[in-house]
Amino acid sequence: RRELQNQREKSRKEDHSLLEEEEEEEQHSFAIYIINNAGDIHDFYDVEEEKIGEGSFGRVVKCTNLSTGAERAVKMLRKVRRKSQLVMFQNELSTLKMLDHPHIVKLYEHFEDRKFMYIVMEYCKGGELFDRLLEAGHFTEGQAAIIMQQIFRGVYYLHTMKVVHRDLKIENFMFAGDGPIEANMIKIIDFGFARSFKEGETMKTKVGAPYFVSPQILAGKYTEATDMWTCGTVMYILLCGYPPFFGDSDAEILTRVRGGMFSFNDADWRHVTELAKDLIRGLLRMSEVERITAKQALFDTWIVQTAPVLRAPLKQKYFENMRKYCSFNKFKQASLQIIVSQLEPEILKPLIDTFMWLDSSGEGHIDADEIEAGMKRAGWTEVEMPEDLHEMVSSLDADGSGEIGLGEFVASVLDLQVYAREEVCWAVFRIYDQDGDGQIGVTDLMDILNNGQPDGQEVVSAHECRDLLKDADEDGDRRISFLEFLNMMKGTTDLSKVKKEKDQKKSAKLEAALQAGEDAAAQLLDVTNEDGEPPTNVEAPELSEKPLEEADGMELPATETAAQEEPPVRSLGSDAAANSVDNAAESASQSAEGDSLNRGSQELALPALPAEHDRRDSASASEPPGSEAKAKKDKKEKKEKKAKKEKATTEAPLGEAEAAEAAAQV
Repeated sequence: RRELQNQREKSRKEDHSLLEEEEEEEQHSFAIYIINNAGDIHDFYDVEEEKIGEGSFGRVVKCTNLSTGAERAVKMLRKVRRKSQLVMFQNELSTLKMLDHPHIVKLYEHFEDRKFMYIVMEYCKGGELFDRLLEAGHFTEGQAAIIMQQIFRGVYYLHTMKVVHRDLKIENFMFAGDGPIEANMIKIIDFGFARSFKEGETMKTKVGAPYFVSPQILAGKYTEATDMWTCGTVMYILLCGYPPFFGDSDAEILTRVRGGMFSFNDADWRHVTELAKDLIRGLLRMSEVERITAKQALFDTWIVQTAPVLRAPLKQKYFENMRKYCSFNKFKQASLQIIVSQLEPEILKPLIDTFMWLDSSGEGHIDADEIEAGMKRAGWTEVEMPEDLHEMVSSLDADGSGEIGLGEFVASVLDLQVYAREEVCWAVFRIYDQDGDGQIGVTDLMDILNNGQPDGQEVVSAHECRDLLKDADEDGDRRISFLEFLNMMKGTTDLSKVKKEKDQKKSAKLEAALQAGEDAAAQLLDVTNEDGEPPTNVEAPELSEKPLEEADGMELPATETAAQEEPPVRSLGSDAAANSVDNAAESASQSAEGDSLNRGSQELALPALPAEHDRRDSASASEPPGSEAKAKKDKKEKKEKKAKKEKATTEAPLGEAEAAEAAAQV
């Protein structure tokens, strides 16, 4: 144990004894809502000076969120350090952005200023697994099984995400809380040497600590199976208190690692079952091809029989919340996912346990079939199962894989009473409002929703962001205040004021459009000569070919009157102008009999026609049959009958739609 302590101190001071120049790997970031905070970290956190830990690079201190009081750990790196350390820092950041799992340390956000780079992460109150081992000497098989099951879950998830850790020494496992092992959760930390890999790809960079490094790393040719060798050394240490390969110097230790020879000393291993020893043998096989995988280890007989079965509640309320979540717009869904990233793990533990219980495959993702299987295990009947489960999972599935991750599941089932707390919403609002002006605008929303995407790629456009803001913009200023944001999260947004203002604007546009129609009609009726006769060589003023709302750049609001959708006003030539005046004269004669059109004309304030038009119309009516006047007379009689019929059916004044139609006909 003393030698293990010495190795820990040595590795902290020297980075890693086997570290050579690290090849730079391209990382792909998939976590949209990990925040690259452009503000000053001291405006958001109270950062303590005392060091609580140190990774392979940079020191770790404790900090407290000023809005929520939540405790965090922040890893700091001074920019003047070696380039290799800066590369490792960026590598850890980009790797953690890809990951979302209960047994992987959670990344909250990151900052950068003139002197330092900062990664704000989950604060693991329970300390290092290594310290608990030193205190206990070794663990029971039951305790070791609990720990190894969680480690295998985390590593299996990493490998399904095509990430290899390469530094899974015992110091890089921490406990989330202060409680006993049986009620605690293991977290994998320190991803400075992690990298993405492709299936069948071999790596060559020599990284790791002497006690935990695999023979393949020493040979400079290895795959992700190197992580399983390290898991085997950790399991061995948990059960007896010392490593399988040890010596008086690093050189001696590495020689034994290359040989791959280890033993189970009877004095220390007599009480350990053969099943546990078989699992260690499978993890420490010299050949990577023969070495067991993370999935095989997770479902190994010793783990299944020794580790307790995880149990978690599955409530109908979860799926009611999920259904509501699916109806939210992207703005509110993103806000909920950020809230989940900001809440303390102990608050979310029941939901995290439920997710892990549903994740029967152990991959760190769940699909609709796994959820249905969980419902059956919980004793749900077919009637109790939601009929729209597959549709909801499909809606939550952002990448089209058919599965949802931890963050998506927890955000979708989280209860309103948890996420709508004012201090929680304020912390999220400040993340959006990075310029500190107290408002969320289109640019602010785009920065968050498109966070983590490659340059030039957008999840949502500026136009979509404007539409999203409208759903919460109660005062119509195209920006969201904190009160409006809080109301959106509570579901109490009141858009009646904005609707009232919009209706007023539409009414004003309608009035202007109708006035434009009156002016056009009056101008047309004003083209008679001094004798009251229409001129033969004067063109009537040309009316627009467009409907009223298009002609004046205005929109008419939809009304319940279908007549408003009549064909638009047509332009009239000189002959049409004369006919229109004749028609107007007919309308005037009908109005003398009390026709309802007269009331419509009063609403439009149309000018009265001259008396000469009546005399001319009467004279033309006495022309012999067969002439053009006969056709006009027949037409007039039909119109008079129609007018009388309309008068008999209604005595109400004409509405806006009929008035507009009358103006169009004139």
